[in-house]
Amino acid sequence: TTCKIIAHLLKKNKFNVELGGNIGTPVLDLKQKNIFFVIEASSFQLSHSKFIHPNYAILLNITNDHLDWHGSMQEYIKSKMNELSDNDFIKTSIFPERELVLYCNLIGTSKNSYSVVSS
Repeated sequence: TTCKIIAHLLKKNKFNVELGGNIGTPVLDLKQKNIFFVIEASSFQLSHSKFIHPNYAILLNITNDHLDWHGSMQEYIKSKMNELSDNDFIKTSIFPERELVLYCNLIGTSKNSYSVVSS
């Protein structure tokens, strides 16, 4: 997965890293200090968390997953994007331009409000 690759690259470059969340150590068991945590979090976890404060965040995609649980595509998008875009701790968020457009349309803003790097 992407998280495994990121953790591997950081370890190869001499960073102290632990992989957690949906893979690796459960998030609540990650207690070390002075370490980089690479965490894979689901839309379920993101929708219920008020205390996720990542410095860096990567969103891979938004698809029609879990709509029965989230209730609508709009709620699903909100759960995945709110923690990533409205967080004073984040230094960098990375997500595909398509997902940014979906989110901006949902909250009624322009993608021009964000720094966008296109491939």
